[in-house]
Amino acid sequence: MLEQDHYQKLNLKYNPFSFLNDQELLKVTEERINLNDLALKIMSTSSCFIEFYGKKGKGKSTLLQSLHSKHLANSTFFKLKKKEHSYINTIPGILIIDSFQLLSTKNKLELLTNQNKLIIGAHYSHKIPYFPKRKLYKKINFSKLELDINLLRKIVHKRIELACLDSQKESIKIKDAHLQKLLEDHGNNLREIQLSLYDFFLNPNNELYELSTICRY
Repeated sequence: MLEQDHYQKLNLKYNPFSFLNDQELLKVTEERINLNDLALKIMSTSSCFIEFYGKKGKGKSTLLQSLHSKHLANSTFFKLKKKEHSYINTIPGILIIDSFQLLSTKNKLELLTNQNKLIIGAHYSHKIPYFPKRKLYKKINFSKLELDINLLRKIVHKRIELACLDSQKESIKIKDAHLQKLLEDHGNNLREIQLSLYDFFLNPNNELYELSTICRY
């Protein structure tokens, strides 16, 4: 059982790796691909099919949300959920769909065939040779995207900064040796790393962190 002031003692408002809403998540997102460049290409072409695919926990959903919110604000965005039966019609303009694999086969085929500008996130690739060719086609396998210690350090610092209680006081800065161990244990599975860090903040091991003015990092 945590003490009532457990996080306050660490100069935190809450566990930095607890659930974040969409707006908070955008604040701590590190763009592992050049989304601005991708957005410019999407806007300048007459047709496109872009797919972010790979296993769970690789950061696909976060970057799709960032692409929509920060770079393609005029696009239409759907974030599908399990056990919700959704049907999406083709639209003029740019359509972004997260968890595309949850749509029915019929709906997927209709969109892949008829949606002029389609951007999807899914667990596996949906490119099929006989579908109409778009002028811009790009597939990004998130299972192969590198997650190195420099990027992980930035992600962790942003999370702690957002949760910081008083920017003038010191807070936890996790040592690189522990971040490296997390990479060795979990590879590029960002979700598993974040779950481990959530547990870390429940009972921080003082050998794995130092105090720093990280809130002004």
